[in-house]
Amino acid sequence: MKRSMFVVLAGLAVACGDDAVVPAETDTDAGTGTAGTADGPSTLDETAGACAEPFEIECAPDQSIQCVGPSTPVTVEAPVAACDQWDVLGTPPTELPPGEHPVAFELEGEGMTALCTTVVTVVDDDAPFINCPDSGLVLRPSPEVEAMVPMASADDLCWDTLDISADPPVLGPGITTVEYTATDGSGNSVSCTSDLEVVDVFAVEGFRLIAGELTEAGETEITLAWEPSPAAPVTGYRVETALAEDGPWDTVGVVAGDEQLLTTTLGEPSVWFRVVTESELGDGGITQARRAFTVGSARDA
Repeated sequence: MKRSMFVVLAGLAVACGDDAVVPAETDTDAGTGTAGTADGPSTLDETAGACAEPFEIECAPDQSIQCVGPSTPVTVEAPVAACDQWDVLGTPPTELPPGEHPVAFELEGEGMTALCTTVVTVVDDDAPFINCPDSGLVLRPSPEVEAMVPMASADDLCWDTLDISADPPVLGPGITTVEYTATDGSGNSVSCTSDLEVVDVFAVEGFRLIAGELTEAGETEITLAWEPSPAAPVTGYRVETALAEDGPWDTVGVVAGDEQLLTTTLGEPSVWFRVVTESELGDGGITQARRAFTVGSARDA
């Protein structure tokens, strides 16, 4: 009959006897308590130091906010990484213009990436403010010039730039009802109308020099004449002079709308003249420039 017994070896109970098996000789790493064998240490946890949290990123819920100006203050909470060795990339905005704005964040760590997005909508559902020009008369200075409509003005809380249109953009004969529309960048629009009528304020006809003489003081005095502006609500005629045909122009004098003559003295040997038709609506047509010489200059020429 075989016998066996137990002995304690290095804190282990081992059976002794004819069929007993003696375990391999062991060491204990100093100061660590980690068990090892003669062939080398064994790792009890190969993932020691790795984050045990799921690798995922969660953004704040989408949000909507009413615009308060071209740039509206917003607050977007950035997500936080579950482990210190992971990084969250992305900077939340502090203000945004009207519209829909995706704010993206990215989680990086351990060779992996994950994304999430918070959509911030800055709401603009208010129409602009529009101011139509007063109904009334629109001046046309020449038959070759189209009578363009005067423009409306508009303003908006959330947009600095607006699209302002007029329909029709050009006036025809008689009274025309013009519809003005202002549209902001969000597509909100507002309209108003004005009744406008074209008034022709053309240049005078037959502008010419009718007399010139040498005064006792040795100066050349000339008289300019013209025919009245046709079918125009004229308040007066302004005669201008310049040393060159293209100006700059200075006023010589202004005569009433029922007068067609002006006498003046030439201060230079050669001077250009023109006549501007004036009306309550502003300056109308302008004649072609005419050149005048002093008596001595004309003789020498």
